Amino acid sequence: MVSAERYSARSLNCPDWSKSTGYDPLNLPHSNLGCATARNMADMVADPRDLEMGRTPGPGAGHLGASAVDRLYNDKVKNPQAQGTSTTTPGAGAGTN
Repeated sequence: MVSAERYSARSLNCPDWSKSTGYDPLNLPHSNLGCATARNMADMVADPRDLEMGRTPGPGAGHLGASAVDRLYNDKVKNPQAQGTSTTTPGAGAGTN
C-alpha cells in the first residue's frame, strides 16, 4: 500500500463580495473581512502542514534570559560595549587637482 499526504494553504471563499459594502443596519462584519490576511498567510507559510498541526518547538535558550535577570537582581549588570566612531579629514584620500 502506498500512501501520500499533501497539504496546501488556501483561503476559502475569498474574495467574498456577496454582502453589500453600503449601509448595514445590523452592523455585521463584512463578508470579505479577513480575506487579505488569510490570503497573505496562505502565500507566506513555508510548510502548509504547520497551519493544521504545528510542530514541536526546538530547545529553548532560557539560560540567557535567566542569567540576565540574575545579574539584574545581584546588581551586576553588564554595561554595553563602547562603540567607537572613526573620523576622517574631509577630502582625505581624494585626489586633488
